[in-house]
Amino acid sequence: PVGSGIAMTFVLSLSMMSFIVYGPILLIRLYGLTPLEAGLVVVTESLGWGAGALFLSGLAPSQEGRLIRIGSVLATAGLAAQAWFMPWGPLWLIVAAAFFGTAGFGMMWGYIIKRVVAHAGSDTMTSMIATRQPISPQAAARYRERWAIARERLDEELRATSMEAKLRQLANLMQSAGEMGWSRSLDEEDDAVRARWMALRRARLGNA
Repeated sequence: PVGSGIAMTFVLSLSMMSFIVYGPILLIRLYGLTPLEAGLVVVTESLGWGAGALFLSGLAPSQEGRLIRIGSVLATAGLAAQAWFMPWGPLWLIVAAAFFGTAGFGMMWGYIIKRVVAHAGSDTMTSMIATRQPISPQAAARYRERWAIARERLDEELRATSMEAKLRQLANLMQSAGEMGWSRSLDEEDDAVRARWMALRRARLGNA
């Protein structure tokens, strides 16, 4: 059960992350969405996960196995639907596939971790499944200490980075945005927002 549980969570997590990483670029390229709109589509994965985990948590142990099987089917079907509909559309089916796929993952995740930890022991698994595992207060304290050390090292690295290096990184980021065609969409959004603000300003001055 331990090896199967770890393999299952690893493969499904890797598959879900692919949409978060590459989904916005594909949506912008294939459907002409703005970066904001593409980001909102990707957010449906988080909403699906939260909904599945929230509404189907705390059930009786006798129901856990069935939820794991149903969640696996939903997650796999969602991934297959995303792969099928991404090139052809329609867009709403991609959104639905993202939502229900991650909802299936969210509904079974806690129960998978519970079973893996029960078989392997909390001390063994805390280093392997860290982000969403139900852990003890002692393990949580250890994680806080590790994150504090990591944050301190990151702050030191940022302080040691010269302004020239930071500007170079910013320039590379802006160049990447231009190569992916984001600047045009952002300019169009800026013009629309500026026009709305000007209309509001004229209306306010006219009423004053």
